[in-house]
Amino acid sequence: MQAMFPQLGVLTSIGGNTARVYLPLFKVETGWIRISSNLLYELEVTLAGQPGTFDKIAYDTLKIGDEVLVVFANGDINQGIITVRVG
Repeated sequence: MQAMFPQLGVLTSIGGNTARVYLPLFKVETGWIRISSNLLYELEVTLAGQPGTFDKIAYDTLKIGDEVLVVFANGDINQGIITVRVG
């Protein structure tokens, strides 16, 4: 099997901590691959006036249609990991 190098792609489906990505260079969609944990959510904290009080909001960072970078562990096309959201 040919070793795969990192690819830019477009998110087509998201489910929990996995997603599917369309890779335009090869004109294929991946199977369900892992999402790097630092991309699963962002946390916004706002101080709310009184000492020790704050508002906390968590929200998803990835959305269908986002451009992402997929790397392949050991160059194996079946071991893709989404590591970066581009743009």
